[in-house]
Amino acid sequence: MTQENTKRVENDVLALFQKLWTKKVLILFTVLVHKIIFRILGLGYDNLVIYWGLFVLIFFIFDVILNFFFLKDKGIFNKVLK
Repeated sequence: MTQENTKRVENDVLALFQKLWTKKVLILFTVLVHKIIFRILGLGYDNLVIYWGLFVLIFFIFDVILNFFFLKDKGIFNKVLK
């Protein structure tokens, strides 16, 4: 394997780890916000569709916001930092 290929593989692995850690933190933050919303609104755990639907909705909203700011080559912060 050439040095160029090795460098490319290392960059791919680092990018994969960055995406995985980002998603893990996003899921933990979603759980926190989901619990807070459920406690504040006093919703019961009777209806699983509402429970998981709200979780998926919160995760989707946070994921869209995260991708908007940090998506490679298109994110707002990436344009400012260049």
